[in-house]
Amino acid sequence: MKKLVLVFLFLSLHLVGFGQTEKGKVLLSGMIDLANSSIRGSSQTRFNATPQVGFFAVDNLALGLGVGFKYEPIGITMNGNYLYQTTYGILPFARYYFLSGKIKPFLQAQGGYVSTSQENGFGGSFSSSGFGIAGQGGAAFFLSESVSLDLGLSYGMTSTSSSGSSTSSTVNTLGVNVGFSVYLGK
Repeated sequence: MKKLVLVFLFLSLHLVGFGQTEKGKVLLSGMIDLANSSIRGSSQTRFNATPQVGFFAVDNLALGLGVGFKYEPIGITMNGNYLYQTTYGILPFARYYFLSGKIKPFLQAQGGYVSTSQENGFGGSFSSSGFGIAGQGGAAFFLSESVSLDLGLSYGMTSTSSSGSSTSSTVNTLGVNVGFSVYLGK
């Protein structure tokens, strides 16, 4: 596996084309995550999608809006019913690219509104809303002048509470990210 990653990185360094992160360009990026997990011996599927659209206000700085959607199992009740959580988010972001060339390191910050709903396994549900913030550092490996493979590490925090109740929760997440970006414009 290590050899495959090294070969891929080596080939990435020799691809033709440089990144298009100049003022006036449009950034379309995103990640789709489909994972299978096991809860008490039973297999469950998690789905996460995070598309983003941004505009380069100045060279190397994209400002935009991301929309997040996540559907995941979060537990199992004592009688065997599954607990599911659906999360939506609207998160403005800023992403800054460093250096020039075929590999561009970047930092990204985002924050905004999140809403969650949980199915309790007994036919009922619970909803909450609040805010989320996230930071990501990584590198864009340009496969061509207009497409990059994005690899990074991220940290996110969401804090939600239910209206009409004193119930609140804060969730911290550390992740490894893989996605693609497309750069459009002049």
